Amino acid sequence: MRTSHLYILAILLAAAAAQAATVTFSTTAPVPGKYDVSNLTGATQDRNNIGGNGTNDGPANDATTYVAFDRGAQGQTFCMKPGQGGGFKLTGAWVRHVGYAGTNGVDTWYRMAAPSTIRIRITKPSAAGTPDFALANETYTITGTEPGVLPAATTNNRTGSGTWIHFALANPITLPASHNVSAYGFDVSSGTDHFFETHGIRDAAPGGNPYTTGTAYVCGSGGVPGNTMSTAAGDRVFVIELTPCAANPTPTNNGSADVMTNQLTWTLPEPNSPSGVITSNVYLGTTEPNFAAANYGLTTLVATGVTGNSVTIPAGTLQNNVQYYWIVDSFDSSRTPALLHGVTWKFLATSAPRITGQPESIYGYSGDTAVFTVEFESDSAVAAGWPKWYKDAAEVIAGGDSSISTVNTGGNQYRSKLTLANLLPANAGSYYCEVKNADGTRQSNAAVLTVIQKRLLGHWPLNTDGSDISGSGLNGTLAGSPVFSAGKVGTAMTFDGVDDSIQLPDGFADLTSGITFTVWAKPTAAGSFARFFDFGTGVASFNFGRSGTSNGLVLFSSVTQVPVDNAITLNEWQMFAVTMDHEGNVVIYRNAIPLISSSLMVPNIATRTPNYIGRSNSTADALFAGQMDDIQLTNYPKSADEILDMYVAVEGSVCLERPQYDLTGDCRVKFEDFALLAAHWLECGLYPTCP
Repeated sequence: MRTSHLYILAILLAAAAAQAATVTFSTTAPVPGKYDVSNLTGATQDRNNIGGNGTNDGPANDATTYVAFDRGAQGQTFCMKPGQGGGFKLTGAWVRHVGYAGTNGVDTWYRMAAPSTIRIRITKPSAAGTPDFALANETYTITGTEPGVLPAATTNNRTGSGTWIHFALANPITLPASHNVSAYGFDVSSGTDHFFETHGIRDAAPGGNPYTTGTAYVCGSGGVPGNTMSTAAGDRVFVIELTPCAANPTPTNNGSADVMTNQLTWTLPEPNSPSGVITSNVYLGTTEPNFAAANYGLTTLVATGVTGNSVTIPAGTLQNNVQYYWIVDSFDSSRTPALLHGVTWKFLATSAPRITGQPESIYGYSGDTAVFTVEFESDSAVAAGWPKWYKDAAEVIAGGDSSISTVNTGGNQYRSKLTLANLLPANAGSYYCEVKNADGTRQSNAAVLTVIQKRLLGHWPLNTDGSDISGSGLNGTLAGSPVFSAGKVGTAMTFDGVDDSIQLPDGFADLTSGITFTVWAKPTAAGSFARFFDFGTGVASFNFGRSGTSNGLVLFSSVTQVPVDNAITLNEWQMFAVTMDHEGNVVIYRNAIPLISSSLMVPNIATRTPNYIGRSNSTADALFAGQMDDIQLTNYPKSADEILDMYVAVEGSVCLERPQYDLTGDCRVKFEDFALLAAHWLECGLYPTCP
């Protein structure tokens, strides 16, 4: 079983050989403790048990209530109570054989003959459908001599016995506190010929279902529980027994730690009362704990009365390639007894290389270059051929567009780089590095490479209509009576500012990879908030155009905006461009010159409608008046050089930075500039006289 940072297990589970629980029976309802999770409310009649129809008693709900050799497991999800923190040891669970208070129209049947088996599992609902669903799996064989055990012979009556069935786990597990609904679960099944109906309540029962942080479920068939779950509308009568304990160890359970590790840390349990004080005893050793021995036989490090959540490991204590076991017992001053037994954790000490700098995830575009970097320390020589890089667990072999370099940055410090040039969608995946020396191998964290295939989302040349020539099929429909005449790139469309616009198809749903929007425009009126484009409404809105009636521009995304002043001139052709990357970083250009760099909210994923060119979705805003030509939209942010190339392709050149001695204003220093300077040579403005 894989270790999860959300679930720290106190035991190793094997499906073929489940541990042995202890089962007892009681006619008296259990009294839940402070930390226990429970629902003690059950239906008064079968019709309102889980799966009932509220009208008729009968077999309609049997599939969701009966623990039986010919059915799947009956389960219930749960989470800790609000406000509980730290970790908890789950020691047992209670379920109830039905004990209806009202008269039912049909009998409930039950028997528990010896030797019959009964199984309890602790589950992780979020892992349903995977082998990690079952966290614990313990069985008990009925002997028939247990006090209060259900009858061995087949028995039936209208109410059931109301017997409480208690499962005590032989190997309790630790669970971090979670208040997410249905964070955990348990289920009960029968592996041999016995059956009984569990008590519960459907959600729509009179008075309602009081338990709101879980749900009943069923899984498996033929007495065998499965790894999938089917929820049921209701909850079982149950109690989950939880005892606070230390949790979340570092080093992680079943993990490894460098021999230079100088601390053990954990999460403290919650005290029983606000005035309670938690202290801890910590035991570390190299042999499996002996629970009958002093300090569990763990003598490498013994620290008592610890008031925090960490202890220092003296330098030189940990030895290479040695397995260490450790236990943290906590003491709660507000409890009697005060001792909260910890569970056994273990880790392997190693002198393998230490990762000091982890690779970071990269968001790239096709054709770009991605570089992953790992930094590490190694006290002995790095093994020949290492470090190695892996993509989705397959080794990356250097060659072509992939290269690997490793350098010593001083002493025992190293840096390894994986460079991927000319990115393709096939390069996307999870990458990590492994480093090896004579003492072992260390693996870095995984970093994700996302590769977006650059493409043109739309290209509207506006030569004679609103056709899209990008291949995306986003052809626009003309509104009003626009005319077409000579433009900046061939023919342009003239918008009259009254009713002329272009409506584009619904879509533009996923803009999260970024965009570049470019347009050649010659506005003839400063219409209030006149748009170049306007996609969608409400939280899905994304638009670009004039800021009020000013000469500024503004890019809107949902409730965020990037405005820029002094950006637009009437009766003059200008190329406007806006780029946005996947993180919302925005640059707005006029004639290939950046006007502003800022950021806003990346548009959410939603089908946008209606979508316009030259019109706003708000009737209060003016329509665009003037000409527009050669509108393009891509799914990635173009670079400043690419924007320059687009502008130069039409204008031939652009003055990026005017030289200091350019006196004629043509962005060059030439003889005419010298002539202007020479014409004023030796002019003097000193007072009272020039020397």
